Amino acid sequence: MKPSPFKRFLVTGVYVTLINVACALVLTSITGRPDRFPIALFYSICIGTSIFVGVETVRLTLWGRSGRINWKIFLPLLVVIVPACQMAGSYLGTILLGMKLEDNMPMLWSGRWLGDVTFAFIATGAALFPTLGSTFDPPF
Repeated sequence: MKPSPFKRFLVTGVYVTLINVACALVLTSITGRPDRFPIALFYSICIGTSIFVGVETVRLTLWGRSGRINWKIFLPLLVVIVPACQMAGSYLGTILLGMKLEDNMPMLWSGRWLGDVTFAFIATGAALFPTLGSTFDPPF
């Protein structure tokens, strides 16, 4: 019997959520501000989900649900997908928190933005690492 696509979506959603919580915990511990955990978690969910949707959209478009990934093509695409989706997730978080985009723009284009994108690449790599050589299924 073929597994339900809903079950796969649910399992993948749980996996992405766990990665987002881990990112928020790391960011909170780096800054030394545990009181900022809810905001870090909110932004991690916005950014992580945006990256997940971007990566999955490209993967499914190019290789379909069961195709093996051509990593020589996919890795350069990630160099574009991850920063674009990190920016989109940051904007989404800013809008949903009721902040003005203009107030958040300096953060997005400052030297800190490079650190944010680097962190997004590390988190994406952590999420993708178990899938190397596979068909991109989460490790469950």
